[in-house]
Amino acid sequence: MLLTDIFKAVSVWSILLPFVGGVILFRKLNNDSKIILLIVAVGIVPQVLGNWILQTETFKNITYNLYSPFEFICYAILFHNKYSSSKLNLFFKATLLFFSLISLLLLFNNNISTLFLNQWLISSNLIQVIWVGMYLVQLYLNDDLSFEPSDPFFWYLIAILCYASTTTVFYSLWYVIKSNAFVEFNFVKIIHHIFNISLYSLFFVGILKNNIKTKS
Repeated sequence: MLLTDIFKAVSVWSILLPFVGGVILFRKLNNDSKIILLIVAVGIVPQVLGNWILQTETFKNITYNLYSPFEFICYAILFHNKYSSSKLNLFFKATLLFFSLISLLLLFNNNISTLFLNQWLISSNLIQVIWVGMYLVQLYLNDDLSFEPSDPFFWYLIAILCYASTTTVFYSLWYVIKSNAFVEFNFVKIIHHIFNISLYSLFFVGILKNNIKTKS
């Protein structure tokens, strides 16, 4: 088995870590963690089924394309009450409008069953990075806001920032990476797998923090 295949296997199945942890600790989860659990649960369909069971191109295209806006909506719910400034809230709403327009444009001009819309995923990830940046700016400007490792959202924020920023670059090169000419640069896929593993590992840590907080 190639090194790339090993990392791919770990990357794909790593999604079960926060899913199983979230199901076991469900009664102790706060609202943020329940949103993350929902993202993970639905993500199992394209990630596990699409890569290991129903490996048809049509199934992958449809599930991954539908997952992009679903994930975006869940993250929007996660961030919508995180901004205390009216200006940040206004900008947040502007990003929602921007993504909606991009979504309509992509759906109008493409068939989601025959083509993976990497532009949809890139747009979503870029906006997620912006949301994280907005939250960090708010923390900088408001010293009275609490943001500690004991808070599950602390881990979710790190996970989203690391994954969304690297994934934006990776999927910008998606059709180049898929081409035969890219075989010599397979290490880039490994880098993506590492960040995918990190995403779900950090989600798992955040979910565990609910249990620790409850015991405290």
